[in-house]
Amino acid sequence: MPKAAADFPDLNFLIYHAGFKSVADARPALIDGFKTKTDVPWISDLCKARKNNPRMKNVYMDLGTTFGMTVITQPLLCAYILGLMIDAFGEDGVLWGTDSVWWGSPQ
Repeated sequence: MPKAAADFPDLNFLIYHAGFKSVADARPALIDGFKTKTDVPWISDLCKARKNNPRMKNVYMDLGTTFGMTVITQPLLCAYILGLMIDAFGEDGVLWGTDSVWWGSPQ
């Protein structure tokens, strides 16, 4: 992503579902409540890339189903990944998207 963002600075990139791989892949960090392991595959990588490359301002994280899937079943994971994303991308770099056409109304 950093190379694509640098190569095409006039394009904006939206990382669908914040690049969330799966709850199963995040489980090692969840087991101890993020005390010793803090890696959430792909999301952590994207956040590190953004923090290491402040010019990567044309990349945005989309929450969508990632939020819906984790806020109820894994609230600690949800809060953690939101914190990672807001810290790395800023509040204007985290966007709300919805799959309500597939999952039903977000009401």
